Amino acid sequence: MAAQDNKISTLNEEELHWLYVAVWKMIISDPWVNEKKLTLLHEAMPWVDKEEMEQLEELIQKLKDEFPLSPPQDLNEGKKEIMWNKILPIASINGKVSLKAMKLIKRIGKHLGYNEGKIQNALNQVQERAREIAQQLGLRSPSPQIKNLYH
Repeated sequence: MAAQDNKISTLNEEELHWLYVAVWKMIISDPWVNEKKLTLLHEAMPWVDKEEMEQLEELIQKLKDEFPLSPPQDLNEGKKEIMWNKILPIASINGKVSLKAMKLIKRIGKHLGYNEGKIQNALNQVQERAREIAQQLGLRSPSPQIKNLYH
């Protein structure tokens, strides 16, 4: 495995696999996925070596809708936060956030045991980051804000 940052290095193999699948599921939830976004993904996950990344890509193509949302057993709060903080930026990386990605964030948050307030805060942050990126990229119409998926 490629060099890992300190936070990622605290995850065991099962936890890393779940994180990889969650990140890829977020990527394929985006109808605007393109080569640039996939390149950014590779850059965002430097702890995954090329061979592992290729195997993961193949696995995700097979599992498109069979994503195991239940995280590994006995996941402590610190590890949940590491995973959450690696998954969320992927949703807004190109200045757009699909409704499917927002719903996936909500599902992942619930499976990690987060309350609706924390999940909604994350959804708001993802939307804000998408708007910032859209402005930086000069996009004229960033993703519409999704005020609250709970109502």
